[in-house]
Amino acid sequence: MEDNTIYVTMFKMFTVRFGDIMINGDDMKSDRLLRLFAYLLYNHERIIPSSELVDMLWCFEEVDNPIGALKNLVYRLRVLLKKTFSISDLITTGKGSYSINKDYHIEVDALNFEKECQKEMNTIDEYEEFSCLYTGKYLVEVEDDHNVITKRTYYDSVYIERIMEYANLLEEQGEYAKMEHVVKRALEINQLEEELYELLIRSLYY
Repeated sequence: MEDNTIYVTMFKMFTVRFGDIMINGDDMKSDRLLRLFAYLLYNHERIIPSSELVDMLWCFEEVDNPIGALKNLVYRLRVLLKKTFSISDLITTGKGSYSINKDYHIEVDALNFEKECQKEMNTIDEYEEFSCLYTGKYLVEVEDDHNVITKRTYYDSVYIERIMEYANLLEEQGEYAKMEHVVKRALEINQLEEELYELLIRSLYY
């Protein structure tokens, strides 16, 4: 049976892999093209109105023919997908809307992370599995998008909160070397959180 799974990473670096072929943000050569593709993939379980995509892509900018501009952008994305992955049916067009074809299974790291965020964690193994899901900031390639920045801030705050819980659990159980490793890994992602440095100092002290 043909594998129609598309694997997407939005943490650390935006990548899309289908089979043995992968593209990243640099390959797309367009900020708007990247934002459009990322938005469609993130919301792959629903039909997205064209007006919502226009608001997301152009926001406060004046565009003479926004629907026409969106159609052109979708066309460019389809050309890229056909050229790269040899697929032409990933993006479907509805009445004033677009969506991801349900025949494809989409795996998005950010969505998997969100599901884990809802779970209660009590053991070292549960925290470790969670911490490995967050590999870096959300869609770092995108700079001026309110929706992206809001999600980036949310993911980062949840990750740091859980890592501090994890580190405290490791301290309680006397796992100081593991505590040091976990905190250092978190600091590679967020160098500005002061409490992480406090935890690191405690782990080194013990």
